[in-house]
Amino acid sequence: NEEGEKVEPKSILSINEYLEIQGKLYKILGVSLYKNILTLEKTNLPKNQLYSTQVGFESFPFEGKDFETKSSISMNSLKGKYIFLDFWSVHCGPCIYEIPNLKQLYGKIDKSKFEIIGIVGNSTPDELEKMINQKSITWPQILSNDTNKIEEDYGIYKYPTTFLLNPQRTIIAKDLRGKELEDKVLSLITER
Repeated sequence: NEEGEKVEPKSILSINEYLEIQGKLYKILGVSLYKNILTLEKTNLPKNQLYSTQVGFESFPFEGKDFETKSSISMNSLKGKYIFLDFWSVHCGPCIYEIPNLKQLYGKIDKSKFEIIGIVGNSTPDELEKMINQKSITWPQILSNDTNKIEEDYGIYKYPTTFLLNPQRTIIAKDLRGKELEDKVLSLITER
């Protein structure tokens, strides 16, 4: 910012997210660093009718196949639950490091109130199968591909990227991990 103060990472917006100016919503289309220009598109839709990857907005709907069971997983099949979407890759060190924390959380939670969905990109089916077996991953995994385009819809450009959704599919937190994630999820589930 102008005063040279540090900007909180959670307050940084990305392309295809929304900026509110004087009560109006504008979609961020791009940034030209060379020309110092931010390109916006005004929307007349109310916030509750827009999909975004921002906290406070409804998350994008998706549908994919559970890698192990081949059963369909969609937002509709998870209705009424808190959902933790974990975008990761078998080649991502921080993602692999987080698996024991997710296993611990998954063992503590009531699956009727909460579900973890791993969405795996930049990985082959063989690599994913090996990782599931090696790390004893028990929560559903969807291999993101050209058919389901989940990573494309969510604009994923780095791993890990995570979203915590409430039962109404609104994003309530992003990029939670470890103890911070566990504390947040357990507090939400015990409130219900």
